[in-house]
Amino acid sequence: MTPPRRVLKDTPVEVTQRTLARTFRFLPRHEINDLVLYVLGVGAERYGVSLYGFVMMATHYHLTARDVHGNLPAFVCYVNSLLARAINTLQAESDKVWSGSEYVAVVPQSPHDLLGKIVYGLANPAAAGLVNRVEDYPGVVVTPDRIGAVITVERPEFFFKDGGSMPQSVTLRFEVPPEFEQLDLPAYRALLWRKLREKEAAHRAERKQDGRSVVGVRRLRQAKCGDRSRSWERWFTLRPTLAAKVRAERIAAIRALQRFREAYRFAWERWSAGDRTVEFPAGTWWVVVYAGAAAVG
Repeated sequence: MTPPRRVLKDTPVEVTQRTLARTFRFLPRHEINDLVLYVLGVGAERYGVSLYGFVMMATHYHLTARDVHGNLPAFVCYVNSLLARAINTLQAESDKVWSGSEYVAVVPQSPHDLLGKIVYGLANPAAAGLVNRVEDYPGVVVTPDRIGAVITVERPEFFFKDGGSMPQSVTLRFEVPPEFEQLDLPAYRALLWRKLREKEAAHRAERKQDGRSVVGVRRLRQAKCGDRSRSWERWFTLRPTLAAKVRAERIAAIRALQRFREAYRFAWERWSAGDRTVEFPAGTWWVVVYAGAAAVG
């Protein structure tokens, strides 16, 4: 079976989800931008997720957040399901929206690693060669200046009905992670801008060396739903679950994950044999939530 996810409370995480066959489903359009932010805001409020960074590309998204209550799988399922049904309605489609491979969740092991994941997401439009600067991207991207600001989005009327259970509007606030609580808001924004500009400059240098130019906003707006990304991508690569630049921290995190999986496998074998008194290791999610198993902690 696939390795079990370890879902721990109060844990920062970067979530990446791709569309089916890297198809353009979330193009930078006003109604799509509003839909994405609305669903993200409702999901974050419902499941108690703190938001740090987000970018929605045409074929995938990067979300950096904190899983405060250990609800990450339910949160991602809720957001992805609602986005898929709504975008199919908007685009008069009925097939799958998301890739059959499950979402990727990477846990940063240090403040430096967390910052790197936030900046990585912000720099995605430049890395993909769409624009030179993040503020030129017409899709959903939370620039450093929007950290700490109140973002209010009205309910998209093309999918959600009046008088239903969904709120008329939702308010989002992307926060300063507690790992950087020593910085005030202006200092944290300045740090993000500095790291982002360094990333964007590196991407510009790569394009110049290869003789490539950016796609540009005009051509981005001309892209059509159903088109596919033409960039080359390696298949069957490793699916990371943690991020650690410092070798010692990376080794410690890998060993902790190995211990979790070994303990989970032992508990699962006993559970499958009918022992309902067995305790799964801390971080076990599915079998606890849906099968009523006990977990340490």
